[in-house]
Amino acid sequence: MLRDGGAVEIPVKPSKYIRIRLCLRVSAIAPYPDETEIRGGEMRIGYKTSFYGDHRNIIGRVPDFLYRRVYNGRFILPHLSKIGTRTGICDKDFRADLPQIFNDFGLNPVDVIHLFNAVSFGRRPWVSTFETAIPRFASVKRALALPEIDLSSLADHPRVRAAIRAMARPSCKAILALSQCNAGIQRHFLQNFPEYSEAIDKKMEVLHPPQSCLVDSFKNKGVALDGPIHFIFVGASFHRKGGVETVEVMKELRETHGYDLKLTIISAIAIDNYATGETQADITAAKQMIDANSEWISYHSHMSNTQVLETMRSAHVGMLPTYADTYGYAVLEMQAAGCPVITTNVRALPEINSEEKGWVIEVPRNALGEGRHQTPEGRRQISAEIRAGIARALHQIFADRTVIARKAANAISHIQASHDPDAHARALKAIYTQAVS
Repeated sequence: MLRDGGAVEIPVKPSKYIRIRLCLRVSAIAPYPDETEIRGGEMRIGYKTSFYGDHRNIIGRVPDFLYRRVYNGRFILPHLSKIGTRTGICDKDFRADLPQIFNDFGLNPVDVIHLFNAVSFGRRPWVSTFETAIPRFASVKRALALPEIDLSSLADHPRVRAAIRAMARPSCKAILALSQCNAGIQRHFLQNFPEYSEAIDKKMEVLHPPQSCLVDSFKNKGVALDGPIHFIFVGASFHRKGGVETVEVMKELRETHGYDLKLTIISAIAIDNYATGETQADITAAKQMIDANSEWISYHSHMSNTQVLETMRSAHVGMLPTYADTYGYAVLEMQAAGCPVITTNVRALPEINSEEKGWVIEVPRNALGEGRHQTPEGRRQISAEIRAGIARALHQIFADRTVIARKAANAISHIQASHDPDAHARALKAIYTQAVS
C-alpha cells in the first residue's frame, strides 16, 4: 500500500516489510530550489527534474497552472542497473539511459507530465522538450557525434526502438524541439523508424525558449561608446565556447592596433572533453593566460544569475564563438541585455543570431548543423575560422562604434518578437489543454 513520502510497503513475511522508495530524486545540480509545487491554477503540470533546461522551458512557465515535482517509478530499484550491467543482463549504457526513461505508473497526482530530454512509458498524458534528439540515449549521442552521421545502426537497438514506440503512442501529446535545427535532426533520426515517423512528426513543434528583455533600448543601458568597449564571455566550458580564441585574438589586436577594450570572463574553466578535448594542462595554461592579462581582463569563476545579468547590462558586446552548443541560452540573455553577440553558426545559433543583430562566424559544419570538431584537423579549422571571425568583428566595431548600438537595437527587437514569455506561455497552455481534452 502507498504510504507517506511515496514509499511502498511490500509484504515478504507476515511480520516483515521491505520499504522501497518508489521514486528516488535525481539530484538537481543546478542552483535552484527543489520545488514541490510552484504557483497555483486550473491544471497540474508535472516536472521530473530541476535543472537549468527545466527552469528555462517548463517550470512555472504558464502562470495560472500548478507545477508539481513528479517521481519516477523506473527508479524503484536503481541498484539493479549495476547488477544488470555486471551480469550482462543490461548493456553498459543502461545506467546512463535511466534518467531519460520515465514511468510514474499513474502514481503522481498531475494532469500532464512535461519532461526535458526524456521519454515516458506511462499512460498519463505527457509532452517532452528536447535539445538535440529524443530519446537522448548514450547510443544516440554517440551516433550523432560521428564525423559523418549515420543513425541506421539504431533502427534495431531495443531500448531506442521501445522509446520511439512510446513516442508514437496516444499518451505522448507533443514533442517540442528548441529549434528548427533540432527538429531537423529529429526528422533525420526518425527516417530509421518509418512505421512510427509519421505519428511522431505530427506531434513535433518548434518552441524556442522564452526570454524577458532586460533593457528596452541600448540608450537606457547607460554605457558610453567613446571609452573602452566592454566584451563579456559567459560559460563554464571555456575551451569549447571559444574562450581561448577570444582572449588570444583580443590580446593580439590590443597590441597591434591599440584597440581600447576590456573583457569580463565568467567561467569555471572546467574540462568539457566534448568538442575540444582539453586536458588539465590546457586548463592551467588558460588560467595563466588570463592572469597575465589581468589589466584588461576581469575574471570570475562563478557569479549568481542576478550578477551575471547585471554584468551583461553593463557590457557592450557578448561573446559565444563556440565549437558546439545545443542551443545558446547565453546569447538570448546577452541580446536581452542589449548586447549584440559574436557567435559561430553551429546548431541553433543562426536562428537566434545574424549579421543584422550581431556577428556570425561561419565554421565547417555537417549536414545537420553540427560543427566538424570530431577530428584534430576539424578542430584546427574551426579554431582558425573563429580567430578570423573575432578579428573581423573587432575591426568593424573599432572602425565605427555606432554599429554596436544599431545591432543592439535589432537584438532587443528580436527578443521581444521571437522569445516573448507571454507568447511562450500561451503556446504551452494550448498544448497542455489539448493534451487533456
